[in-house]
Amino acid sequence: MLLRFWTLAICMSASALAFCAGSIKLTAHPAISIADGYSTVTITADVRTSSGQVPSDGTLVRFTTSAGTFRQQDVQTTSGTARAVLVAPTIPGVAKVTASATGVGIINSIDIEFVKDRATLASLNQYIEIDSPEYLAYFPEIDTLSASGETELPKIRFKDITIEAKDLQVNVSTMVVIATDANLRVGEKTLECRRLRYLLNRRRGSAIAVIDGRAGYYVLTAAEGTLSDNGMPANEYEFADIGVASSSVHANRAVIFPHREVQFHQAELYVGDTKVLGMPLYAIRPHSDSGIIGDQIVSFQNDALVLNYPYYVRLSPSFKSVLRLRSGQDYGRGATASSGLFMEWENSYMKGDTMEGSFTLTGIGRDDMGINWRHTQRFDDRTSANASIDFPGFRTLYGALTLSRAFEGFNMALSGTSSRSLRGTPYETQRLDFSVTTNMQRLGDLPLSYTVGLTANSSHVVYGPTTSDQEGAGLRTQFVLTPQPLWTGANLTASATLSRLWGKNAGDDIGVIGTLGVATPLGPNSSLRVSYDYTDDSFMSSFMGKHRVSGTYYLDAGNVSLSLFGGTSLDIDSTTAFVDGYWRISSLWRVGGSFTLDEYLGIQYRDTTMFLGYRLGTREIGVTYSLDRQKFGFQLLNVPIR
Repeated sequence: MLLRFWTLAICMSASALAFCAGSIKLTAHPAISIADGYSTVTITADVRTSSGQVPSDGTLVRFTTSAGTFRQQDVQTTSGTARAVLVAPTIPGVAKVTASATGVGIINSIDIEFVKDRATLASLNQYIEIDSPEYLAYFPEIDTLSASGETELPKIRFKDITIEAKDLQVNVSTMVVIATDANLRVGEKTLECRRLRYLLNRRRGSAIAVIDGRAGYYVLTAAEGTLSDNGMPANEYEFADIGVASSSVHANRAVIFPHREVQFHQAELYVGDTKVLGMPLYAIRPHSDSGIIGDQIVSFQNDALVLNYPYYVRLSPSFKSVLRLRSGQDYGRGATASSGLFMEWENSYMKGDTMEGSFTLTGIGRDDMGINWRHTQRFDDRTSANASIDFPGFRTLYGALTLSRAFEGFNMALSGTSSRSLRGTPYETQRLDFSVTTNMQRLGDLPLSYTVGLTANSSHVVYGPTTSDQEGAGLRTQFVLTPQPLWTGANLTASATLSRLWGKNAGDDIGVIGTLGVATPLGPNSSLRVSYDYTDDSFMSSFMGKHRVSGTYYLDAGNVSLSLFGGTSLDIDSTTAFVDGYWRISSLWRVGGSFTLDEYLGIQYRDTTMFLGYRLGTREIGVTYSLDRQKFGFQLLNVPIR
């Protein structure tokens, strides 16, 4: 297997093709945070030219977000990397972060999830272990894992819960198990079930079983059953139809992290009934909409062979080590790909819900080779820390540390970042933030909650001959509106943060950050969200204007799919828009396109790409045409490796 890996690397280095302006890869640390109004997420943008090289220092990268605020939205690259710190919103949800480098002609986006509290955050590291020597298969299109056995029964383990059954399915998203002829064990208590439906993370479910000599439909708490008088709901124990899936991963062991990945031992990858690849170890992102091979290993897009080939050195719930070969990566929207060949060594580790992190060696063998380290430590239920170190191209050193502690009635947070260039343009930044904030409290009988706190900030920036310093300390209060129903299914949300700082270059006015949003369904298959954001804060360096309006729209109506995202500033020239959609004309043909617009102070990046796809069994051949570049492209998805 290792020989195949290096052989493929040599072959690919001579055959990778691409056309476009460049690529921009976005990562976030931490990947998921708390919607408390003061936690931070560092967004890192790695920019490359169309040849896969690092652009010149000072290339401007502009960051925007649909939720939360950036401390600085326009950041210049050093050694091909730009970083921006996103301050969490006060309302849980997903923030769409967009980064654009108009000098390279590329734009990309990433979704950052913000959860309601620390308990929810800690639960994201929970995992499910499944062993099934006879049959085990995961179907990414329906997000379902199926297992069965006659002589060696499949076994599920989750914390102190064990389920053995002749036939079972696990929904990866919901952690719901459906099983026949099952044995449920929770702690020391066991229960034999003819049929079982069990929600693992809630320790609740239902069963058709015999308890104390009485057969019937039982509602379960842990492994204790209560006979139901309401009757069994229809389709309670119905298995998902795996026949509709076009691709699958077969293995004898799987480990499911519902929000992160699914790991496999002795994996065999199938497209339809055709085995396309075998690996002793393999991992896949859950909730994948397209075929495994086309999406995650190899495809041909926009006249470029796109490769993401992993060789897993070690794979377990607590530690993962993988060598990854990338080429022609499409880190961007529209007709994009980067022709460079990249080798990476990725290592990640985890210990329960107390510790997790990663260490990565990037660009092995290239002149932009670098390292990065990420670490999260939860000392107890109330205290946590995030740390990171980046050394891109061994030209720039970046470090960040955040400490947070929840006390009785209030929270305390301390964060610091520091970076400096070791070669090239002289560059140096330091920033320190400290806050003490009360817990959210209800404001009388009003549908409002609020916090009051103390905050202190200090920043120092040197770029070439330019130096900037800022210091301040003062008060900050937040107000959050309880979601208000407007009409059926529609809700109004709002929040505001007011701050007053005193100090060097801290400004004389009250800082205001506010957002107002409306979300509503538009029929059974579509939804719309519109929001207005106001930002006027001396410590939130804003090049995007004070007033900004944004919106998202989704439509999924069988043969028609459409998604729109747009945002525009009302007081300066700044607009971002994404449109993606398709119409399935028949079972074989579909037509669609994408539109990307990023405009700032007269500088515009625009791409309109149309495509026509034809389905060949479980594969799709597509022809694309970029209206702006007037170029045809070719896409071949779900390509078997033989």
